[in-house]
Amino acid sequence: MSLLDQAVETIQSWGPERKKDRARCLKLLRQTAGRMDRGIAVWEAFLDNAPESGDRFTTVLWIGAKPARKLQALYLENKAAAVELTKLTGVRFKDSLSLAEDLDIVQPYDQLEPGESGSERAKSAIRTMTDRKQNIEAAVASFGG
Repeated sequence: MSLLDQAVETIQSWGPERKKDRARCLKLLRQTAGRMDRGIAVWEAFLDNAPESGDRFTTVLWIGAKPARKLQALYLENKAAAVELTKLTGVRFKDSLSLAEDLDIVQPYDQLEPGESGSERAKSAIRTMTDRKQNIEAAVASFGG
């Protein structure tokens, strides 16, 4: 069971006395999905203008500093939402190093695999974040919202 599923189960178990907390959690999840959309847009913009060649070790040197900062800002906003969701639900969305994958914005700092291009990494990031966004939206929809 994913952390997101655990949070949904926890929220669904709440009685009417936690109505405000439930609404806050749903708002945080909707905002998180919105930031996923914005992160996907950053990766898509890179993909639309991807250079033919770049640093063979990391995508950040292909994508550039400005888009990388945008992705980092979205990551930090989702991290803050994860901290608040943890406080509300008791489900620990954060490990000792980072966010849980359920809510994480894909960053351009990981090393590329041998033979992998920045474009391939961007396509992978888009797929990953699209899946995460759909999971978050399904969680929100499970509450009828």
